[in-house]
Amino acid sequence: MNDEVIIYPNDRGWGKIRELLKEHYLLSDSDATDWIDKRKSNGGYKEQLWVVINNFHSMYFNGQNYFKSTNITL
Repeated sequence: MNDEVIIYPNDRGWGKIRELLKEHYLLSDSDATDWIDKRKSNGGYKEQLWVVINNFHSMYFNGQNYFKSTNITL
């Protein structure tokens, strides 16, 4: 759970990540942008697996369209 993963959101997914971070951590738009920029890696978002699950679990429900692909490599 502490291993880092990279998720690859599409444009809609980046917006959802920003929205969820603002809500979860009570961030401003600017702070959310800084948060995301610090975690960008190779065109994706890099974070510990448990953090991805905790913060972005609503993005993974069946029928959601937030990712370029749904493969996660550990």
